[in-house]
Amino acid sequence: MTQHNQERAPFHEDDPMQYIQFAEFDITQHTIDQIAGINGPIVDELAVTFGVEKPQTGWDATSLKELITIIGPAKTLQDNIPAIEALLPEADDKQIAIEWIEQSGLLDAVFRNFDSPEQMLPRNFDTAVITGGVRNWMMRRAQVLIDTIQNGTTVSEIKLVAGTRQMRTAEGDDVIEGDTEASYMQRVIKPLLEAEVECRVAVVSTDTDKGNEIAEVVANETQDAASVLVACNAGNWIQNGGQIRRAIGDDRVFVVSNPFPIAKNNEPPALGQNYLTALGIIARNLQELARHT
Repeated sequence: MTQHNQERAPFHEDDPMQYIQFAEFDITQHTIDQIAGINGPIVDELAVTFGVEKPQTGWDATSLKELITIIGPAKTLQDNIPAIEALLPEADDKQIAIEWIEQSGLLDAVFRNFDSPEQMLPRNFDTAVITGGVRNWMMRRAQVLIDTIQNGTTVSEIKLVAGTRQMRTAEGDDVIEGDTEASYMQRVIKPLLEAEVECRVAVVSTDTDKGNEIAEVVANETQDAASVLVACNAGNWIQNGGQIRRAIGDDRVFVVSNPFPIAKNNEPPALGQNYLTALGIIARNLQELARHT
């Protein structure tokens, strides 16, 4: 794989550190250096590959910004592809990126408390939440929530919290000119949920497109809920759930996501996660976990 400093990461198979996947991460016990890469911590492998120097004091949310600016600066992930393709031109780059995704468990299903996978899951959630995103992500979040409820988990109410980002008609055939994430929630996601599950569904529109500000709205809307289930798409549950966890400020936050395949043969975004955009998700997830540890 192309590396800016032309050096290989000094990882060894006999490294005594216990490596784990994202789904196993416990914010009370683990650090991001324990998330598995191919032969060592994925954060170090990415940093060496993309020419980011590891601080002497170790990784934190601030130092990871440099990595994100290289492999995942745009919020709309497809916009990151050309720049990453230019950085990874070699024939084996695709397979190495796919191994990173698989070793870290990025796209695996989860149903857990955000803080710890060991915490018991409630049988009934006071509130389930879906926040805005690109069209495919909102649809996948809706579907995992439908599946979860139809498989026996009960939810008292669903809140669809979305903001002002202008959607692109290229995101899907059901996106119309002028749609925002909030209007799409009202027009498409709310009726879909109401047709499939028997619980109250409400759209909460907010005048922002910033994730942290939307998370604050979620915290306000769920302040009386004993448990909050955040329906996520595979790969994004750490950033999505983590922002809400920070806004709420305690361990009432649970996350659920379905698995999603890697687009190994150029499948469209609705059918598989592009391996290049997945690298940006990994970097943002590492930064989010660093904020909690």
